[in-house]
Amino acid sequence: PDIVVNINLAYAQLQNINFRNDLCDIMTEEGFDPKNLKLELTERCKLVDMENLRNDLAFFKSMNIQTALDDFGTGYSALDLMVELPIDQIKIDKTFINDVEVDLSRQSILKAITSCANELGKSICVEGIETKEKQDYISNNYGVTRFQGYYYSKPLDIESFKEWLKDNG
Repeated sequence: PDIVVNINLAYAQLQNINFRNDLCDIMTEEGFDPKNLKLELTERCKLVDMENLRNDLAFFKSMNIQTALDDFGTGYSALDLMVELPIDQIKIDKTFINDVEVDLSRQSILKAITSCANELGKSICVEGIETKEKQDYISNNYGVTRFQGYYYSKPLDIESFKEWLKDNG
């Protein structure tokens, strides 16, 4: 399978009128296939001009760059963003999976979020997976097939990431 590199976008990048062109220039220089890139919007994206943000997301989509709404359910990442923005994926924050196996409130919230995302045609990724058992529980009970967390890898610096790619790519 292809390795997809996820990059969190900062508020300043979303405000930078040259960001789209700079990103395309870097991908061209590096020979990086846009389909292997996912740009993650942080909760502060709600503070950006929504019309400009929608235009940027449409541009990214036209370049086959994926987009995600990170830390969904926390901070400014409200339900309206899932509806308003042409994003490909929501990334459910790890706070919603803590003790989900036994916490009925978290089960209800996770079910509601995954149901809404599925109805809207958004893929779902759950963050904070630390064990195979947690992944299996969420996969079996909520139909989620994409996961992120220490179970796969801790955060890596660029050199460690290059080594990881050699071993896993």
